[in-house]
Amino acid sequence: MTDPTIRPDPSKVVSPKVVASAIGAVSGAALSAALGALTPELFDFLGPWSGVAFAAITGGGAVAAGYLKGDPLRG
Repeated sequence: MTDPTIRPDPSKVVSPKVVASAIGAVSGAALSAALGALTPELFDFLGPWSGVAFAAITGGGAVAAGYLKGDPLRG
């Protein structure tokens, strides 16, 4: 039986924030790809900046997911 008061070493455990950020980035990339495939003219008004908009969607999803996820080992 393990002692419930012993906590794992935070330096050896993958933070849930990292996992949530990865899932958010993949979800944002999938959303961007789906929008680009279904409605390619959606971001035409941005011209050469449309790639930046797709990257912003992906990055925004990753940052939001990481921010919203808690990490009990690191406070």
